[in-house]
Amino acid sequence: VEAGTPLYRIDSPAWHELMKDIAETKSTITRLQSKVRSHENLYMAHVLQEESVLENVLIWSERVAALEALKNPSSETKRELSAARSKLAKAQSRVAQLKELAAKHQVEQDSNRAALDAARAHLDLNFEMAASLSEMEIEDLLAVDRTISGAPPAWLTMNTLEIRARTAGIVDAIDVTDGAWAETGANVLTTVQPERI
Repeated sequence: VEAGTPLYRIDSPAWHELMKDIAETKSTITRLQSKVRSHENLYMAHVLQEESVLENVLIWSERVAALEALKNPSSETKRELSAARSKLAKAQSRVAQLKELAAKHQVEQDSNRAALDAARAHLDLNFEMAASLSEMEIEDLLAVDRTISGAPPAWLTMNTLEIRARTAGIVDAIDVTDGAWAETGANVLTTVQPERI
């Protein structure tokens, strides 16, 4: 056999589990990316709302200060001052609520980002394991056949692992029959290089 010649294929349950885990992790990453984007938009909406309410606080603060500065206020002015103080208190309360809500969103956003980073790291490790098991480069596992519209990446189409000869040689022994169950670590076949004997 020449180097790179396919020697046998393995239908490995561990490979199927790994492919399932990769697919689930990619789905988790997509979901978390969506949550992060959604929270960013929500945070911007809170910032705009808080700015608007802070503007109201400033307006009502100035109005209260102006009414309090009047000498000998009339009963109408006193009622107006009371209403202005009430509106100022409501605006200040709303600012506090918005700040608390923004803090909660920030905690959730930080949690989502941490989960996203963890999922990406998990996916990277899974692809490193898949590359090791398949004896392929990660780039080759991620490759998509551009000649086929909507083709999935290579890893998603691999139902079995194809083991190839690492060097040129002669098949000396076949220790497992076609379709047989092979335990992890079992010898499937032996190749030799006669020139090295």
